[in-house]
Amino acid sequence: MLKGRDVARFIVAPDGYGKTFLALEYAETMFSWSHTFWIKAVSPCFIRDLDDGVIASSCLAYDAEAALVVFDDVPLLDQNRAEAFSREIDCLLEARCEVVVTCVPTCDMPGSLQRDRIRIGARDLLLDDAELDQVQAANAHMRKPTQQVGPSGRVPALAWPSDDNAPHAFAKSSLGEDLPLDQLLAMATVLVLQSGSFSDAAASGLFDEVALTELMDDYPHLGFDWELDRFDAASLQIGALASPLKACLDDLTHRCPYETPDGLVHAWADLLVGAGRAARACELVRMVCPRRKRAAWLVENAQTLVAQACFYPMLLLARDRDSCKGVERVRLSAIEALCRMVLGDEDGARTCARRHAFDQDAPVDTRICSLLVAARLEARPIEAKLRDALEAEARRERSGREGGGIDLVLLARCWCAGEQGFGELVRFWSGLASKGAGEAERCLCASWLFGQLDAGQETLAAAAEVRACERFVRECLVVGADSEPDYFAVSAGLSFEEARERGVRFAGEPLDTASLILLRRVEMSVLSQRRQFEEEKSKARMRKGVPASAQAVGGGLDAPFPVEPKRSIPILTVHLFGHFEAAIGGTPLDSKRFNRRNSQMLLALLTVNQGRELSRESIERAMWPQSSEEVAHKNFYTVWSNLRHALTLPDGSCPYLMRHQLGCRLETRYVQSDVERLSEICRELLFGAPNVEKWAALFTEIDRDFSSELMPAERKNRLIVQARHEYRTRLVDALVAATTSIIEIDNPRWGVWFARTAIAHDETREDAYVALMRAQIAGNQRTAAMMTYLKCRRVLSDQLGIDPSPETTMLYESLLDSE
Repeated sequence: MLKGRDVARFIVAPDGYGKTFLALEYAETMFSWSHTFWIKAVSPCFIRDLDDGVIASSCLAYDAEAALVVFDDVPLLDQNRAEAFSREIDCLLEARCEVVVTCVPTCDMPGSLQRDRIRIGARDLLLDDAELDQVQAANAHMRKPTQQVGPSGRVPALAWPSDDNAPHAFAKSSLGEDLPLDQLLAMATVLVLQSGSFSDAAASGLFDEVALTELMDDYPHLGFDWELDRFDAASLQIGALASPLKACLDDLTHRCPYETPDGLVHAWADLLVGAGRAARACELVRMVCPRRKRAAWLVENAQTLVAQACFYPMLLLARDRDSCKGVERVRLSAIEALCRMVLGDEDGARTCARRHAFDQDAPVDTRICSLLVAARLEARPIEAKLRDALEAEARRERSGREGGGIDLVLLARCWCAGEQGFGELVRFWSGLASKGAGEAERCLCASWLFGQLDAGQETLAAAAEVRACERFVRECLVVGADSEPDYFAVSAGLSFEEARERGVRFAGEPLDTASLILLRRVEMSVLSQRRQFEEEKSKARMRKGVPASAQAVGGGLDAPFPVEPKRSIPILTVHLFGHFEAAIGGTPLDSKRFNRRNSQMLLALLTVNQGRELSRESIERAMWPQSSEEVAHKNFYTVWSNLRHALTLPDGSCPYLMRHQLGCRLETRYVQSDVERLSEICRELLFGAPNVEKWAALFTEIDRDFSSELMPAERKNRLIVQARHEYRTRLVDALVAATTSIIEIDNPRWGVWFARTAIAHDETREDAYVALMRAQIAGNQRTAAMMTYLKCRRVLSDQLGIDPSPETTMLYESLLDSE
């Protein structure tokens, strides 16, 4: 901005890049708003005065010493008005008045007439690494190193939004710009897909390379990379894009190979599904398509969405069945039943399944799907009804039946075989390949097969057919580990792992690490969807005014979220600093039930993890590092059982412990710990405003409750040792930061205490000595500050073999110079 002040400077970028803010900063910094004119070019008055040719003359007549004129947000001008505006700029420049113009790229015609102008483009306005570091400090959820953030992640309005509406406003301005339709279609496609390759997206006919090239320089939030043949656009949720997309869909339809707006939306959704982003595809269809068109897309893509474990987004779509009629409505009911079953809503799943499971007029495949869901949930036999449906399907097969999708008939026959015993189920699975069954059907049948095995059935598990099933599942998981996860294969893998946890000894080795990671990833995705579903149900109950106590309370994965506050569950308190203590409702745990060291150690590990999932494998390695995997595995389940028994309430429930397929955690809603309290204290000292009275109370609490280390007697468990170091470092960081903050409010006495406490916790921290020296200097304790430096030098030399930094030494020498 400071270069070429004798020529016009055009700030040309899409909305959200900070054009106006830059012009404001320039006017305030360079001119303090003296002799400055700010003209809102979007006002009709601007067009009127431009047509009259009086803009420059009016400014100069009003202030003969006019120094700066800013034309903010210049609209799209035709050729005659653009030339007139260029002449007004020339008149101002001739009068030695600086000119700054802001506009979006499509409105930059006047700039092309200013041949010697300076153009500040969108890429010049992107946040640099230092600014992104500030964003990362303000947003704890950001974990990506700033050097790896591309241009699309550096847009000011998105990287550091001013409010929750910023993404919607950005999307609205981007898709509302007066672009040529082929470019607008390309931009909409890229923003919807978010990431992918040009060649794959271009194959859909939604944009060509020419349209993208024209957008590359002026719209860096689209994230084009021609060398890698990829785009990584700004991260905009469908909720922010939905309204702007619907506003321009009719126009975009004229520039694409799809005849209707919903055809275009379905094409975008199909591309997202193909890229493994089924949840975003469902959200797009749900928020942009008409209801009838949503149902058609869901029915067509149901199998693929299930394969990508996309159950909650499917449920949101399937619940629109009331707007549909006929077969489509029946199929949506079956889809809803399946989704509710996976999401843990057994009552809702039964209700949906019953609608058409026994309806003779319903399509046979839909009846079978509903019957299978009912068979998994109903207490009464369903086999007879399944056989009736199979006979009807057999008659239809003889009359000619089109294939496609999952063969529900095979699955139903498999289920019936399983009802006749494990041997019949194994024989049926062995014949699936000859029956033309696909991978999905074989994986689902394999999951049922493993589900019927129990400990002590080594002979069955070692059978050749079961070994063949085991090899098949392993092969499916290996393929899935290198591509998008397949829920059918994952279901079989999870069932296999559950059988191993029940004590079944298989002939092969445990699943490899890559396969276990795949299982874990998909399982966590489903659990996350369950939690979303439970949150939605909880909010719906609150809207209807239904008291939480009216809802049943379940355990494990099926527990509602959040659990109703009216249920009287005593709080489990755990203290780990200094010595181990645990109590339920203020009553210490019974020593007869809780006297085993390993049970205490497992509870300590879960406590320091503060509700986050801790993998079973990491627990086993930390607690039994010298044991074999099999021994450690058995030890874990023994210790877990003992701990659960110790924490069981009189009513037989244990709401404090949560265990899933490959990990476990504490339910933090019912647990309080000194570990959690220390984290709260550190956050207050690091980020809170200095308050002597409040911080004095915090200091007293630190001195009383955290003067000792976390479980100081435990020296072998690496996770405890690691946590001890982490919490010590966190506390010292907070104390050093508090020292600096409290000195700034002119209270060095408390700064000395905070700094001394930091050194007491870690005497090798040089920054703690520096903080103490500064507090002592501020309190006019120069001799004490010099003694602090000498102690710092001695400790660093003796324990670390290093000298103090030059900055610390300079601080000491400044004390000598002042003597």
